[in-house]
Amino acid sequence: MKNVKRNTFIAVVMSFLLVFGLTPIHANEKSTIQTVDALKEAIANADDGTILQLDTAFVSSDVDIVLNGKTVTIDGNHVVWDTGGITISGNGSLTITDLDMEGSAIPNRLITNKLTSGTLTLQGLTLQNATQGALNIDTQADAKTEIVDTHIFNNTAGSGPAMYLGTNSNVLISYSTIENNSGTAGGYEAGAIASKGYNANLQIQNTIFRNNINKAAFTGVFGGGGGAMSLHYLTGNVSIDQSYFIGNETNGNGITPQKTFDGGAIYVFDGRDGAEFTISNSTFAYNIAYDDGGAIMFQGTGNPGLTTTISNSTFYENKAYGLDGAGYSGGAIQYFKNGGSSRMTNTIHASTFVGNQGGDENSSLEQRGGAIGLSGAGTFATATVSRNNSLFLGNRVYNNDGVLNHSSNYKDISNNQTTQKGTDNIINVDKGVDSTQLLQDILGINGSLLVLNQTEITAGVERSAVPTVPYKPEGMADNTYTGKGELLLNDQRLNNRYKAHGAVQASWIKYDANGGAFGLMAMDSFDGTTYYEANDSSVVSSYYKLGFIHKLGSIIDDESVNLSREGYTFRGWSTDENATEADVIYDPFNEIIYPQQGVTLYAVWDEVVPIESYTVTYTDGVAEAEIFEDQSYTVDAGTTTPAYQGTFEREGYTFTGWSPLPEDTVTQDQVYTAQWAINKYTISYEANGGTPVNEETVSYMDVFKEPVNPTLSGYMFEGWYRDEALTQRYNFTTPAISDVHLYAQWIAKEEPITVYTIIYEDGSADASIFERQQFKAAMGDPMPQFVGTPIREGYTFIGWDPVQTETVQGNVTYRAQWKADVLPIDPTDPVNPSEPPKPESPHESEDALPSTGVANNPIGLVLMISGLALCGVAILIWFKSKHER
Repeated sequence: MKNVKRNTFIAVVMSFLLVFGLTPIHANEKSTIQTVDALKEAIANADDGTILQLDTAFVSSDVDIVLNGKTVTIDGNHVVWDTGGITISGNGSLTITDLDMEGSAIPNRLITNKLTSGTLTLQGLTLQNATQGALNIDTQADAKTEIVDTHIFNNTAGSGPAMYLGTNSNVLISYSTIENNSGTAGGYEAGAIASKGYNANLQIQNTIFRNNINKAAFTGVFGGGGGAMSLHYLTGNVSIDQSYFIGNETNGNGITPQKTFDGGAIYVFDGRDGAEFTISNSTFAYNIAYDDGGAIMFQGTGNPGLTTTISNSTFYENKAYGLDGAGYSGGAIQYFKNGGSSRMTNTIHASTFVGNQGGDENSSLEQRGGAIGLSGAGTFATATVSRNNSLFLGNRVYNNDGVLNHSSNYKDISNNQTTQKGTDNIINVDKGVDSTQLLQDILGINGSLLVLNQTEITAGVERSAVPTVPYKPEGMADNTYTGKGELLLNDQRLNNRYKAHGAVQASWIKYDANGGAFGLMAMDSFDGTTYYEANDSSVVSSYYKLGFIHKLGSIIDDESVNLSREGYTFRGWSTDENATEADVIYDPFNEIIYPQQGVTLYAVWDEVVPIESYTVTYTDGVAEAEIFEDQSYTVDAGTTTPAYQGTFEREGYTFTGWSPLPEDTVTQDQVYTAQWAINKYTISYEANGGTPVNEETVSYMDVFKEPVNPTLSGYMFEGWYRDEALTQRYNFTTPAISDVHLYAQWIAKEEPITVYTIIYEDGSADASIFERQQFKAAMGDPMPQFVGTPIREGYTFIGWDPVQTETVQGNVTYRAQWKADVLPIDPTDPVNPSEPPKPESPHESEDALPSTGVANNPIGLVLMISGLALCGVAILIWFKSKHER
């Protein structure tokens, strides 16, 4: 019995499903996530490789994401996340892309990473306006955080406003921009990126740090140092490559400077236990420390202590004011050894230090080390740094009275005054003198410029070029290294290196005018692409095209550099100064591979033998107007006479030739004058049936005489017209500028017209019914009609006498005809009204009602019939069951 009931129920349900429940679901529909709860659930249930997309209407709030070993991607879809932070924990790999986090209303870090293992990748994010910092990376040693193409800006926090790193947090930052972040907590690590006791690996690649400021107060040990990065007790490894640090500052602006306001961009306070800090292919510019280390402050402690390596890097116009009273401030870098037993190893390879500054107008001590300051605490504790193949120039220091000290012997390094002019380094070459001329001699016109310098290395989300300082070709820095140290294979721009000093290596092709001159505007700056300067005679005789060793360039032509030599013709280029034939391989626009040490190409000239030349001029010969501009040609004697180029168009005249006739060849100066004949024009007449009229011919601008009027019987002559339709009457005072053909206009003579009088009268002798109306009209005109309606009390107007004709036949007087009105008779009683007919019954509508409930789809019909059949079966089963019971 139970089975029967169950079968009945199933049959009924299936019937309803067949009839009503078959709704199609499209498999390709993609659902998106709108809430953090839905996001957490989706991640918890995700398979490897799942991509979750936030809906444009996503509502953000605090969320804790726990990874369970899977690889998941969250596509932020450029949603603005402005409420609550994101915390990631567990293990696995999570990638978050294209998310814009606005932190002004978020009371905690925007993103916190607490993974125990796996990788968190942040790609294409913007993290801005956080009041408690943007990122907190606090992972275990088996986890890694990758930050790619991310913009972190305008954030504040007590420490690490852009990013705070936990002790074991491994981090990679690439192609990102970190700017305008500010740390504020006194005594804490308040650089844009900060950490205490960092013991992991931090890699920074192609990233820009711009205008970050550490505003933390000094509280006795730490505070205020490292605008872009402050690391307290570093025991791990940091590497920076192909990056750009610009405009970062320590605390100290407008307040009393303190001894920890060090490292405008980077402050490493007590690197120890074998910590390593490596910088390569990077540029530091315009960073400021109000105490020591304008760009970087390295302090090493213990044994093993800190190892720093800087290679292929540029330090430009960084400033360390040294306002806490230190004398070895280090405009670019200060190395500080904390304790005589501490071990600190510092190396600089192939780097450029230009225009850095130690001290300022407020200096009360003599400053040393415009580029590098070496200092320490304790006996034998002064730090040292080895340098090789590096360029120091134009660095400056201030005296104890706040005046720039040009005579200092310590402009470059605080503890070294040995001069090297291109052996192991270029250093101290401007000690004791103003460096202006040396800057130009070594770095070129208006030397000491930070420029793109043909680099292809870029950094930041905006892919900005990382700039460098070029050197003058064939100057002191150009391939003059003779030291014994091992040279790097590439320069800062990753091009092949040879023996140039500093961060960059160039190759060049020198074009020697070889008796000629390059007609070029004076250079006002040097950007690393081309170089030239005038000699004592204000002549530019050499032109350099710069490129890269073993890379392709192209040979220039003479016109592009305005190369000339009076009395000579340029033939080409040769490596032989005395060549009479140009080298074919150096033909203009040919490709050339830049060599290691440059190559000089000399201009090859052919002397020009003077040939007598003459001027041929074509003029229009008209004094009162310009028909065409004079054409003049200066050509060699004996050449074919050049032809006039143009057309001969003069109104009213026809060109007939030149006077004199042009010679076949040029033998002297010659002027050819155009000859003209005045045009003649004829007027002709079409009399249109009248008597003939003779033609007349006159010269251009004369007038045609008006002829005697023709005659035509029955017509009067009206005038002459320019067009056959007789709409444009001709004026015989018009000057002749073309042939004219005129047409006669005739007007038929008319017979006199007889006018008749038509009168309308009221026809009453004893009274005036209406005023008399009188009209004038010609024979055959339509009959004028009486104006108004004839009205007479007690009478009805019945017409006119005589009866009107349709047209005027002669004089006529029409008199109104009247009929006396009949008095009304009293009305009789009305008869009974008849009963109105009954309305007929309405016919039924023959319109067919629309069909309902059944679709035209045959599948739907089949499904309905099947459902009804099952319903019937179910009912029969039920009746049978009841009967058996």
